[in-house]
Amino acid sequence: MRKILFILFAFCSLIGSSQITEQDFLSANGQVLCNAKGDTVVLRGTNLGAWLSFENWMGPSGYGAIGRSNWTVTAQYTQVGSSAVNMIDGDLNTTWNSGRSQYSNNQWVIIDMGQTEICNRVEFKTTPNTSEFPRAFEIYQSADGSQWSLLGSFTSDNGDVKAYTDIAVCRYIKIVQTEKVIENWSVSELNVSMNDDIHVRRSLINRFGEEDADALIDYYCSMWVTETDLDQIKSMGMNVVRVPFFWMEIMREDGTIKPNAFRHLDWLVEQCTERGIYVILDLHCSPGGNDGYFTSGMAVSNDLWSSSYYQELTVKIWEEVARHYVSNPAIACYDVLNESWSNSDLMTVDQFYDVLYSAIRAVDTDHTICVQAFPNFDYVTSPSNHGWSNVMYQAHYYNTDYHNYASQDGFAEAAISDMLRHQQNWNVPVIAGEFAFWEHTDVWKKFLRGLNSANISWTNWSYKCKESVSSRDNFSFYTDNFNADPDLIYDDIATIKAKWDEFGSEWFVKNNTLIDLVKTAISTQPQVPLEKQVYIQQYDEQYLVLLDNAQMSFSSYDKVSANTFTIKKVDNNQVVILGSNNKYLSTEGGGEPMTCSRDSYDGWERFTWIDLGNNEFGLFGHSGFVSGQGGNEASLICDRSALSGWERFLWTEGTANAIPADNRPQGIVFFDRTLKNTEGIPKDVSIYSYMGQLVSELKLGGNATTTLNLSKGCYILSVKHGDFIDNKKVLLQ
Repeated sequence: MRKILFILFAFCSLIGSSQITEQDFLSANGQVLCNAKGDTVVLRGTNLGAWLSFENWMGPSGYGAIGRSNWTVTAQYTQVGSSAVNMIDGDLNTTWNSGRSQYSNNQWVIIDMGQTEICNRVEFKTTPNTSEFPRAFEIYQSADGSQWSLLGSFTSDNGDVKAYTDIAVCRYIKIVQTEKVIENWSVSELNVSMNDDIHVRRSLINRFGEEDADALIDYYCSMWVTETDLDQIKSMGMNVVRVPFFWMEIMREDGTIKPNAFRHLDWLVEQCTERGIYVILDLHCSPGGNDGYFTSGMAVSNDLWSSSYYQELTVKIWEEVARHYVSNPAIACYDVLNESWSNSDLMTVDQFYDVLYSAIRAVDTDHTICVQAFPNFDYVTSPSNHGWSNVMYQAHYYNTDYHNYASQDGFAEAAISDMLRHQQNWNVPVIAGEFAFWEHTDVWKKFLRGLNSANISWTNWSYKCKESVSSRDNFSFYTDNFNADPDLIYDDIATIKAKWDEFGSEWFVKNNTLIDLVKTAISTQPQVPLEKQVYIQQYDEQYLVLLDNAQMSFSSYDKVSANTFTIKKVDNNQVVILGSNNKYLSTEGGGEPMTCSRDSYDGWERFTWIDLGNNEFGLFGHSGFVSGQGGNEASLICDRSALSGWERFLWTEGTANAIPADNRPQGIVFFDRTLKNTEGIPKDVSIYSYMGQLVSELKLGGNATTTLNLSKGCYILSVKHGDFIDNKKVLLQ
């Protein structure tokens, strides 16, 4: 038996176990990244989230208290000898007391923070060893101290009260007691806090000073990502990590560069270099804030776009980073701004990318610069619009309809389409810098196969996350660590470190399902039936047939009657498709019915084959995705902007031809299944499928008649007597 080998698309070169050297320096080359040797390198890896950019929902950074030096606190009632100032004097041994029972309902305390602040937690401690706390209370916010809006209603069963609210932007906070109890109300300390990056860092500096705060951050970083973690990443086959970093990692709030600005990044780059892992440097939040999202590190703040000062600081950061890493081959690219969203007509995202590009290029002419298309590619323009070179574009994909499989599946196909279209049309490398498909493992597989097929790089979000809720299962490789975060207001340095010790990866649950899935996606190249003859089916199971005019159509012929096509690889990751007439499939420029009529191949005859798994695939041609347009004898066309139902196809393997292609007739005859020999000479009749596969043989005597028992479709009728052979293409309806 002939052994048929399945030929794999070897699209990319993954970095092996050796260290990164000058020969591995990456740059953009058309639609892909190449190293100095000219090898195509597809980046496949993960994000080191919550490391140099604290995201408290992912990591144990804690809550940062808002400074109280400008605060004024007033209370509706105050016991003689007590003072509301005691709530903010930093001494747990001094207290404020209302001086009356909480049977006097709706007692209040008001905080004037002196300026507008951003917060999402209010906490107060009752006098030690007493029960003088409110069992129920409401919290209100105000900009002016007169118009109040409710932040939430809360209950407590002890005197260490923490009320978590939505993010509030306000100057005034009011706490109103709402449940009658016999005890008075007393407070030792009152704080308002926020758990984004800037408030955590400010809080540590305000409490411990810059030197000790930096030492604490060093400890946190040494715990969250270790050499063991990098070994795990390498063992999964990954060749890149994306590193989100907050701007205060590099710069003080006064705009000066820290003397130890690169201590964490340098450690990581050195470790990754030894392991053959590239590093993407991602400025996750700029001075002033560049998107207003809590996840970037500065909730609400989005002042970059209207402030020339913050723009200058951001440029300064990238000049320093580029100068520091100017010739380092381990740096895959400079990811200049994360998920930016301009709220000002003074500066658009696209315009500021051009500013950063020019600033970096003045220092570093060689490293790739990464431009984020956020929330989609409509908010940026192609590199040719700016005269950019050596750039890569990045997109992020999250669908928060978490449990809806159909929604996630369609979203993944749309994301693949989005990236592939811009990769091809703009002639640039692209990377899916962040994404997740939750518990839908089949969608994960489809998405990664699709990206791998098109040489699109990717880094999932994220390597580890302390919590996993039902809507975000299968989110990270390490998850479900419910140990307590440190209390940055009251815990001493030793206690903070001890709590952080319980967040090394060994304290997490290892998500083997996702780890194994990603390892397989990296180690398995996209499968394309190269040099094989295949049948091609439409979404509705109809087969692709080659019509007499060289046009293509899907029809309800059975498999025996359908055509087979030969898939051939050309340069990079593209294929051409050869029909049974020895002509190449062509898009005809898009918008017109495709034909199988070309003697050679060029732009219109080249396609990117997108492997979607289980023999499903899509084709991206010169002018879009190929579509069957709904079948029912509709023509094949190449003008669709995205993969969907009619742009997905299924291939199955055919067999070798029994009749040479050159001997197949080009004309077509409609046939009613009746064979009649009127010449009185016995004849041998052979019936082949349209691809030359023998279907039936019979002898037809002189003056004999017979009816063929065949299903409808295209056939080749071969009649032989002596040395004479007559071949006809017939269509049975």
